[in-house]
Amino acid sequence: MVLYIIACSIVPVHIHPRANELLAVISGRVTNYMIPEAGVNNADGTQRVIQNELTANMMTLNPQGAFHTIYNRECEPASVIAAFPSEDQGIDGIASAFFSYNDDILANELNQAISGSQIDAVRQAIATRTLAIQECLQKCNTTMRH
Repeated sequence: MVLYIIACSIVPVHIHPRANELLAVISGRVTNYMIPEAGVNNADGTQRVIQNELTANMMTLNPQGAFHTIYNRECEPASVIAAFPSEDQGIDGIASAFFSYNDDILANELNQAISGSQIDAVRQAIATRTLAIQECLQKCNTTMRH
């Protein structure tokens, strides 16, 4: 699958539950963030986040089921190929899946930090597409193109 990632945008965090993803950059520059399974920690005990800066002719692997996202923080678009060893890799947005639970479960998971109308506000704000990053847009002296 070829993806065209517009300038100053980030693909929402997601997983592919049934396949690894080989991400290869055709043009432009992107940052790929990937979180391996629970228990893969940094020396200080915090969850490890692997960050790869990729330019044309570079690639990285997002293992099956790993949380990952792609960020184009440049002023030019990027083209990437996402290759899977299965025609049915599946895809699930992390935030949208998590906030599909009912309010009681969410309040418990979030240690009562948010509840009720706040949960509804978060549900409505969850990204379902690539989002513009305001700081990058200002750097590039541009606005979001839909």
